[in-house]
Amino acid sequence: MRRPVCHRFWIELACLSAAAALSAQTPNIRAWGYSVEGELGNGQYGIATQNIPQQVVGLQGVTAIAGGRSHTLAVRNDGTVWALGDNYYGQLGIGSYGNLSTVPVQVQGLTGVTAVAGGYYSSLALKNDGTVWAWGYNDDGELGNGSTTNSALPVQVSGLTGVAAIVASQIFNLALKKDGTVWAWGDNSYGQLGNATLSGSDVPIQVSGLSGIQVIAAGAEVSYALKSDGTVWDWGEGGLGNGSNQGSAVPVQVSGLTDVVSIAAGLALKSDGTVWTWPANSGNISESTTLVPVQIQGLSGVVAMAEGG
Repeated sequence: MRRPVCHRFWIELACLSAAAALSAQTPNIRAWGYSVEGELGNGQYGIATQNIPQQVVGLQGVTAIAGGRSHTLAVRNDGTVWALGDNYYGQLGIGSYGNLSTVPVQVQGLTGVTAVAGGYYSSLALKNDGTVWAWGYNDDGELGNGSTTNSALPVQVSGLTGVAAIVASQIFNLALKKDGTVWAWGDNSYGQLGNATLSGSDVPIQVSGLSGIQVIAAGAEVSYALKSDGTVWDWGEGGLGNGSNQGSAVPVQVSGLTDVVSIAAGLALKSDGTVWTWPANSGNISESTTLVPVQIQGLSGVVAMAEGG
């Protein structure tokens, strides 16, 4: 049974001026928010909240970061992966279960990593050879290796090569291949794997009918894709921005969105710097005016965005 936790934390890359000789060449991580499992990486745990950014101990030369439910991941410029926080399901990748870490520890057996992603209780890494690796919780097939057995060490996601980007959701994952196709695995209770069924998969399966994809994103039970023509597509739980509050197990086009350059869960950034949103992942929408994207008022000139829970 999955252990319930309600942790929230945020992480950022920050170049600390206190280390003037290192400066921009060796970015450090700062973290803040909830820290019961040590996920802020400042050597402490059991602290309800840190509302001032704390420096993560002992990590320099960081090139990428990601946050899971109550653990944090970082990639260093030597291609190694480091993790901290909760390890109940082995999501730190250190070969053991249950021993949380309040400082970064190296994920075993991984080199050449370019990106990481954190699920609720599992972790993903993308290597420079285009393969994907996973570790941690696996009851729903999140590790994508053909089993439902947890792993405290990285295992290769089956059959995936030529991958350009990865996204982790709560208990399912997405991969974008360099050929513009999207692949998904894990839980599929709402059709978020996009293969016209509600059956989960412990190995990656291709999302139906999608090609020319440039960016992927995921919400709790919804998947998103941005095509090269500037249109947005999503699938999963209801409220998909297509004028209906019904879900879909295959991709549907989000209504009225063109010239989109970036997406997040339920958000789209257009080339003119405006941001648009729609109520994906609610499934109980009653007002027809909210069933298609609406522009967020008071925002212009936007260049990047992110979503919360």
